Amino acid sequence: MAFSKRCAGALASLACFCLSQGAAGAGQKSHGELALDVIDSHILPRVQELETAAGRLAADLEAFCATPGDPKLRSRAGASFKETVRALGAVDFLRFGPLTEKTRLERFYFWPDPRSVASRQLAALLAERNPALLEPGAFAGRSAAVQGLGALEIILDDTAQPLAAEGEDAHYKCAFASAVGKNLAAIAGEIRAAWSGPHGWRAKMLEPGSDNPLYRDASESAREIVKSLLVGLQLAQDRQVVPRLESVTAAPPKPARLPFARSHLGADYLESALRSLEAMFEATGLIAYTPADKAWIRDWVRRAFDSLLTDAAAVRQFDREPSGDAKSLAMLRRMRFNLNGLRQIVNRVLAPAAGLILGFNELDGD
Repeated sequence: MAFSKRCAGALASLACFCLSQGAAGAGQKSHGELALDVIDSHILPRVQELETAAGRLAADLEAFCATPGDPKLRSRAGASFKETVRALGAVDFLRFGPLTEKTRLERFYFWPDPRSVASRQLAALLAERNPALLEPGAFAGRSAAVQGLGALEIILDDTAQPLAAEGEDAHYKCAFASAVGKNLAAIAGEIRAAWSGPHGWRAKMLEPGSDNPLYRDASESAREIVKSLLVGLQLAQDRQVVPRLESVTAAPPKPARLPFARSHLGADYLESALRSLEAMFEATGLIAYTPADKAWIRDWVRRAFDSLLTDAAAVRQFDREPSGDAKSLAMLRRMRFNLNGLRQIVNRVLAPAAGLILGFNELDGD
């Protein structure tokens, strides 16, 4: 009864009922099909990529610290760090399930960090040189700020005392970086494992029912997924594009506070997120619910994602040389417009047409 009340009139009620029962129209996915396709074709492969990338990073850091003077091993560790950053960008907007349980997201990457907590706590720990911190699982009781990619980025970017330096301080620092790498691999492994098995998050979302405390029907699973898509679009807009725009339009201009700015991987992080969001949108099949009187949406969505990916590539140059020239401002404003437009289309048109009333997402009020 509560579900049908959200539909206006008898025909809308019947349509909503059919969608919830898996009897969607031609070319349109039911809520259960939407959840299944997104989880199996999009989420699980990218969760596996995160585990693989973090595992490779841990192995490369360990190898380098065993032979800290080898430039090839140092370069390999840097490449693995970049790969892990990109792998995180492809999943970090999934603000539900295994990624958010046990503060895994914060432990994997503590950001935003406006008070530089990671730098201060990391400096104290490195000065302490406590060998117990190098043991497996030792980070479990420590601050999230020193457990993940943020702390590792600070260490890898330290030109004053690079990992290849000699001396006890440098050796401990490299061992600490290696321990952080292993911690990242462990967290990524937990995320992947928590999606799997008869009691994993995949089963929870694909087997809804009255005895499921999280998802009572397929529409709730589908709604969770589409809300995460909106969260991703909003994160890209509010935490990546808008700060860049505000930094060059401020009087006087000021540095933008961006993820992975220290390692100059902010553009990679953004591009990876955008590619993942486009692929996730396609996996939902929501475009099939485009109303007949809004046929323009199909072409607009495709062009918006194409434009965003083109502009994301240009952001690399912008980050190296921030500029308030007309071309740069037009690029950033175009990205903001496209991200906001995609969010509005999904939230106000496509999701309701698919029988999904989303309400607020977790970023509302930030």
